[in-house]
Amino acid sequence: MINVEDMLQCHAEWKIRFRATIRNRELFNLGEIRRDDACQMGAWLYGGGLPDNAATRELRRKHAEFHLAAADVAEVSNSKNFALAEQMLGPGTEFMKATSAVRRAACAMGTRTGSTHLKKAVGV
Repeated sequence: MINVEDMLQCHAEWKIRFRATIRNRELFNLGEIRRDDACQMGAWLYGGGLPDNAATRELRRKHAEFHLAAADVAEVSNSKNFALAEQMLGPGTEFMKATSAVRRAACAMGTRTGSTHLKKAVGV
């Protein structure tokens, strides 16, 4: 069984890993970051077993948008503009908006499916 809390926590930790990568001046793997089906949440979203409904489609869409925002940060960092990449992780940025949107979509999905396990995972 999928532990949604763990998936959302893994996604929340992207910001921490991104900051460490930027601070250490390491390169990001853009191909991997852009793939919204390669992380734990993506594997769950695209792996089958979820209902084909508006809530699932919205979470998939928001999750894909998160990966695009994350790739934007990674591209800036890979171009050695570390200060800007760090700023792109701050409050009100596309990265943070996308992160929040994934959480909200997961919450809505839990509300529509009646999943108290999912509701708890997203803090409602």
